Amino acid sequence: LSERLSDVTAVTVDPGALFDLNNFNETIGSLAGGILLPGTDPSQYGLVTLGAGNLRTGGNGTSTLFAGRVNGTGTVTKLVNGTWTLLNTNTFAGAFLISAGTVVMGDSSSGVLASAVPNVTTNVTVASGARLTGDGRIQGNVTINSGATLTPNNPLVPEPLDIDGDLTMLAGSTYIMNIGDQLLYSRMTVS
Repeated sequence: LSERLSDVTAVTVDPGALFDLNNFNETIGSLAGGILLPGTDPSQYGLVTLGAGNLRTGGNGTSTLFAGRVNGTGTVTKLVNGTWTLLNTNTFAGAFLISAGTVVMGDSSSGVLASAVPNVTTNVTVASGARLTGDGRIQGNVTINSGATLTPNNPLVPEPLDIDGDLTMLAGSTYIMNIGDQLLYSRMTVS
């Protein structure tokens, strides 16, 4: 059955654990967990299986880091304020909508070379008031709507935000480039 958990329930998927939507829709407060350790077999990370179900996360507004994986044919939507950091490859086939808050694709400060793996392999849409940032990799088209913000990586991080697809910045959207000391600046590649 769809919507079995409270919309503010914090869900943590530990390494080796499975959160299976079994083709149903679910709204949760936050999604965290998984461990990204060098040399760890990716099959041992926490896994969220959507099937054809749709996951909406972020309803409690807290900031979380998710190093597990999300797969299936459904969609993922980031809700409410707060930051959701994705460190692993998420291969769900449905769209990824960032409707509010911030999504960080990769985080080189975590000690992982972020752009070595794609953080999502689908199209990403950023809604008005929401922000996409990071130094990870997106294999899909990215649309930044009016009122939304795109901010590539921190200028102190050597990795760019990589978009393997088209980037559409609609009228009224914002692109913020961070410039640091000694001519360090944020970078992004689009191919």
